[in-house]
Amino acid sequence: MADARTRMLDRHLLRGDWTPEKVGRDLSYFDMRDVNLDCRGPLKISPTSNWGTRILVITRSHDVSGGAYSPRTVERPVTVDDDAWIGSGALLYNCHIKHHATVACGAVVRNMTVEPYTIVEGNPAVPTRRYVDGQWVTIERHPDGER
Repeated sequence: MADARTRMLDRHLLRGDWTPEKVGRDLSYFDMRDVNLDCRGPLKISPTSNWGTRILVITRSHDVSGGAYSPRTVERPVTVDDDAWIGSGALLYNCHIKHHATVACGAVVRNMTVEPYTIVEGNPAVPTRRYVDGQWVTIERHPDGER
């Protein structure tokens, strides 16, 4: 059974205390999209960001810095800025999605900042394109895997 800080809305799970300042929109927007929002840690979502379906946002995790499981938790902030796009099936954890950035469907964005006008995709997410001088430009991958 869910504790008092976990609520099921029509289709999605909301953990922690949400405020309009955190989620940027009415919760029905996320509910219609089957988005799971973890509001236990720092979360800031712009009201002009755009969301797909079945997205998972995690803002708190167990502390494993000692090398083993611990009941102690640590904050993992998530920020989504103006006009960012979050594709269906994405996972956001300890990240900052800057304005006009795009997270591709199914991408796992963790421990990173996605720069403005950049597309990231994959698991783990990597930048694949940037918007430069009015067009999308592919970011070349070096033979050693670095960009």
